[in-house]
Formats: sequence, C-alpha cells, structure tokens
Amino acid sequence: NWTVDNTIAFSGNFSARSGNINDNQTTSLIIDCESSSFNNVSFWKKVSSEQDKDKLAFYVDDNKKGEWSGDDDWSEETFAVSPGAHTLKWLYYKDDPGQAGDDCAYIDFVYFPTPVMTVSAGANDTICEGNTYTLSANAQYYSSLLWTTSGDGTFDDNTIINPVYTPGTFDIENNSVVLTLTAYNGNSDSISDDMILTINPLPDIPVQPQGPDYVDLFYNLSSEYFITNADNATSYSWSLSPEEAGSFESTDTTITVLWNTDYLGDAYLKVKSLNDCGESEF
Repeated sequence: NWTVDNTIAFSGNFSARSGNINDNQTTSLIIDCESSSFNNVSFWKKVSSEQDKDKLAFYVDDNKKGEWSGDDDWSEETFAVSPGAHTLKWLYYKDDPGQAGDDCAYIDFVYFPTPVMTVSAGANDTICEGNTYTLSANAQYYSSLLWTTSGDGTFDDNTIINPVYTPGTFDIENNSVVLTLTAYNGNSDSISDDMILTINPLPDIPVQPQGPDYVDLFYNLSSEYFITNADNATSYSWSLSPEEAGSFESTDTTITVLWNTDYLGDAYLKVKSLNDCGESEF
C-alpha cells in the first residue's frame, strides 16, 4: 500500500509515496472515479529508482498509459478518459536486486475527471386543495440540496431529494406555486431547476336555493328552485327531506320538485357543489 509522505511534495505539505517492497514485488494505489464526458486525468509524479529496472506505471482500467524510471524531478502527466466509470491505478514495481535513489515513486496534485452535476425538480404536477405533495426529483454528483418555494408553504425537510410539501394559504389562493431544487457541490458551484405545482380548489358552497317557501297542493303539485353557479363547481347534488315529501328532477343549477299530495308539513331542500377534488358543504 502507498503511504502519505510529508517530506516531499509538489503542492502543499503531502504527497502519496509508494509502499516499501522487496525485489519482484509491487505496490499500488487504486482509485475509482466516474466521468460524465470526454475528459482528462492528470497528476504530478516524481520517480527515484534504478533506471529501466524499478518503475512507476499508470493504468486506466488495466490499460497501461505510461511508465517511468530513473531519478527525475517533478513532472506532470495527462491522459484522456472517456465517459463512464474508470479505475485509476498507480503501480510501482521492483524487478532485479539493487536500488538507486529513494527506491520509490511519488504522486501529487491529482486532477480527477469529475462528473457534471445534474438536477431535476421533477415534472409539473397538480394536487387538490387540502392535500400535501411528495416531490419526485432527482440529482447526481452533488454534496448538498436545498428546496425553496415561491409561496408560503412548508417542506418537512428541505434538504432531502424528495420532501413532502404542504401548500400555504397564499399558494392555495393563487392556485399554484413554484418549487425550486438547488444542488451544490464541494466547489461552491450550484445548479437549480423548477417545477410548478398547480393546486385545484375545492368547490364553493352554493347560495341558498331560490323558489317558493310555501306550497298549497290544491294549486301547485310541483315547484321549481334554482341556484347560481358556485365558483369551482362542476356539478351539484340536491337533497329533499323527508323522502315522503316528494321526488325531484334536477339539471345542475335547477330542480323541479314533484310534491306528494299525501304529505303535509315542513320539507327541507338543500344543495352542495362538486368537482374532481371533492365537495362543499350543503
């Protein structure tokens, strides 16, 4: 295994130094990484060994990219890598008896082909008034996340990928809210994406039905009642009680009651609004 060396470094106070080995042995440093595009990996190296015998080699996915020996000062090496996952390996090996210099290799100031940070807040979506919403976002290669809202709702945890959002009064009044997911990496870079959450309202309570509140069955066997359209209503449900008072036929905002001539007394007529999100009170 390689070790940390605090006596020789290209940049800063430390470098990685090959481990102590005997003849016909190897010591390696292996690092897995991922590149989202065609990129480069680079590093600075210093070899202090027998020329052409004890060597430092660098591999990308078991493909040898370079090999060095002798006693050299620090120099930089750069190699191309393709998109995808890769295994980087620095290998120091000794073959014949004998040694020269420090009998080791050093590497420092490694540049890895870091992947590109991505973030998606999810597709625009719709909920009904009174409901909460679980986000369906995704992000890659980030160190931290933060959700924010254009409205007055709240997240159960605005630092996780898919929190639950509870719309506020302002959100409901405006029938929509913009939710923004921002991803950060360790280099203080950030990227954001928005989604629009539409909030469909519940229907309003209808106004009191208009029509006769006194019926003389000698003159009228039926009566008509009506309401004006309630906000956000798509249909209406009427109720007449008691049932023995009569029957009715309705066309949303209008109802015709067919009175039962055998019933005398009080009858109660009520109506409520309906839509895809629910119903109002009567």
